[in-house]
Amino acid sequence: GYNYEGELGLGNDKHQNKPQKINFLNEKNENIEIEEIFIGLRHNYAIAKNKEKDNNNKNNKEEIQKIYVWGSNRDAPLGIPVKEKNNFEDFPILL
Repeated sequence: GYNYEGELGLGNDKHQNKPQKINFLNEKNENIEIEEIFIGLRHNYAIAKNKEKDNNNKNNKEEIQKIYVWGSNRDAPLGIPVKEKNNFEDFPILL
């Protein structure tokens, strides 16, 4: 797909003609599960569940939702400050 403003979340702006895996979401924490992905024309959102262990009770896991965003940030759809130059995120960032 088109990737001029990092819409694919691959850490670059190269267009792709085959589906690509976004490794970032798994590299930060092995227990991340993507619950939902919202695809926009030039930006995207992913809602992830993180299962974290309580150090006092190893059987107790708490699920925490996290939101990742990437792509164009024209008019601030990513919910982060607008930059003067290169106003996009080509790699998913945690809000």
